[in-house]
Amino acid sequence: CHAKIIVIRKTWDLKGSAYELPANSTLRFKKSGKIINGELIGNNTKIIAPRKKVFENIKIAGTWNNKTVYSDWLDFSFTKGEDNYFNFKNLMSFCNASTHQTVYIAKGVYWTSTRFQGEALLIPSHTRLVNKGSIHEIPNSYEQCALVRISKSENIEIDGGYYYGDVESHHGTTGEWSHGILCEGSKNVAIKNVVCNDFWGDGIDIIDAYDEDRKPTLICYNIKVDNAICFYNRRQGISIEAVIGCSVTNSNFSYTGTKKYTRPADGIDIEAWNSVGEKLKNITIYNCTMEGNKGKSISIFANGPW
Repeated sequence: CHAKIIVIRKTWDLKGSAYELPANSTLRFKKSGKIINGELIGNNTKIIAPRKKVFENIKIAGTWNNKTVYSDWLDFSFTKGEDNYFNFKNLMSFCNASTHQTVYIAKGVYWTSTRFQGEALLIPSHTRLVNKGSIHEIPNSYEQCALVRISKSENIEIDGGYYYGDVESHHGTTGEWSHGILCEGSKNVAIKNVVCNDFWGDGIDIIDAYDEDRKPTLICYNIKVDNAICFYNRRQGISIEAVIGCSVTNSNFSYTGTKKYTRPADGIDIEAWNSVGEKLKNITIYNCTMEGNKGKSISIFANGPW
């Protein structure tokens, strides 16, 4: 099909094959239309669809051009423990890192696996994520991973959502870097109205990223955290490790280390973990609560480790 507007009126079964859409095409779904069983490769493709399931057992690849993206389009499961990892990957695949889009996650309880040194949701640049749901991490043994990762990106907003880790059912005993929301080497990021509880590492971590020479030189700029709740995390409520221009307001970082513990188990920890360049500058903490942490309410270290 070479038409630029492809109308899906009924079920289109790809039967396990991959289909690449024409360049600059539009997928328009009618009332009973859906695509199932295969791989769909976008080609700067736009989707026009109601907020209902239109993709089932599908892998999303290629490039897309959507101003709005809905989790309702995909066949997410709400069964406890059933893995939604690949649908979260599909959801982010509908985004275009060079244009602005809003991604809506509908109400519901979702479970997902992560990957070692990876994540369940990787948020691309120019994305607003509006989450009305609750996302739970399936227990793992990873020393390092994230439920949500922002990496070397810009102009991102995460608004809302409950994010839960596996601190009480984690299979491993080592490591301290499995976080709820990890923001690394990024700029112009707002994280607000979130709950990040029970993670093996931090509820929220703001840190540098590695450059092409594997040196941690890519720090964050202009990061805002507002109305965040981070309870019962194992390492920190929030870590601020590499950022110029950061505000943390109207938030609560409490009970760190009370379910499982690793040092320092602070509510807020402002600490440069390495001495490659200046790491921390212009940080504001305002109207925040820290109580019942096994470590300090707040710890602040100078640039350079310890």
